[in-house]
Amino acid sequence: MDDNVRFTVPYQPIVLMISSDKLMEIKRIFPFDSGAFKAGLLAEFVHRDMTIDKFEVEPKIEMCARAVSAFFETNEQYYEGSPSAAGKTRGLSFEIESFAEMITGFFKSGADDRKCSFEIQHKLRIKLSDRLMAVALPRRELARSYVKEFLQKHQNIDVLTYPSTSTSSMVTCYERILQTFWIYLSNKGYFLKE
Repeated sequence: MDDNVRFTVPYQPIVLMISSDKLMEIKRIFPFDSGAFKAGLLAEFVHRDMTIDKFEVEPKIEMCARAVSAFFETNEQYYEGSPSAAGKTRGLSFEIESFAEMITGFFKSGADDRKCSFEIQHKLRIKLSDRLMAVALPRRELARSYVKEFLQKHQNIDVLTYPSTSTSSMVTCYERILQTFWIYLSNKGYFLKE
């Protein structure tokens, strides 16, 4: 991410959190952002002949949990990007070794968290009103009439805000969103030791 990019408040990120226990019609899962793979952002740790389909995970939500346990041990370590299993992958498939190197290695290309953010593609359109768990947005956005109207219609959604200014950089917004969700997920018990 370019820390020099600045957002005016109306263009600062809004993040939607979807409940994973309601994702039934999964088409495919990748252990990273497929767009980042296709754009070559992950190429440093992938052999040029490896195709993205070799990294596809069985399309069941529990496979994400298994991968988190295998490579990060806990949800908290996954969220913080602290892998623990790089040495345990030697001798396994090239794809598993590549993924382990990807999540533990330093990227010259500037690849970001997309290298270990699960991408879940759904077979059908997702109806957000049934699956939306939380929304994080700049605190100032709460004053907008369309935001108030949306939140009034969807009172079951947890609203999280983060501080922002007209000079907040992309990295600053991103870090604040991560911190906001870390607190939220921690309070919800997602980071309990298993």
